[in-house]
Amino acid sequence: MTASPTEERILILGGGGMVGLQVAREAARELRPSLIVLSALTQPVVDDAIAILSPATKGIEIVGVLGDIFMP
Repeated sequence: MTASPTEERILILGGGGMVGLQVAREAARELRPSLIVLSALTQPVVDDAIAILSPATKGIEIVGVLGDIFMP
């Protein structure tokens, strides 16, 4: 049984790493949010993560942002 999409959004810090990608996969499969935001330090990492996740997350918008939360 597949859950219906919700209006929930999920932010995953470190979303470009191995753990972040797996968290995003599981969140997409289990929670079916309308949007997943992946945060990573560089644009190439963000782009790679979106490319990896997009085929497995049909119907869920994947957005990437770059930046360092520890920098003021």
